[in-house]
Order: sequence, then C-alpha cells, then structure tokens
Amino acid sequence: MLDTLTDGSVTVNVTVEASGKTASYVTVGADFEGTYGIGSSESTTQCVSKGLLEQNILAAAGAAS
Repeated sequence: MLDTLTDGSVTVNVTVEASGKTASYVTVGADFEGTYGIGSSESTTQCVSKGLLEQNILAAAGAAS
C-alpha cells in the first residue's frame, strides 16, 4: 500500500536585481515539502521542483521565455 499526501507546503523566494535603467533580472526558487501518511503514521519529505511553478510566476510577471 502507498502513502497518501496529507499536507503540503511551498516556500517561494523571488529575487529582483536591477539590470540597467529599464530592466530587471528576476530569479524564482521554490522549496516544496510534503507530509505523507497511512493511518496515524506520518512522514515529511522534501519534494523536488520541476520548475513549473517558477516558470508560471515569471510568466505572470511578464518575463520573456
């Protein structure tokens, strides 16, 4: 039997640096953590980002692809 995701969280870090008079350099990083469990047994683990959340944040901010 496989564990079930019972809770999750993400911390997003956005850094904006000036890059000339009219541009900025923006980086986005995300740390994911999931809590998995069966019954009363739970464990928390770091999850690996595949970059989709970061790309969506940059796209919403108007970044060029």
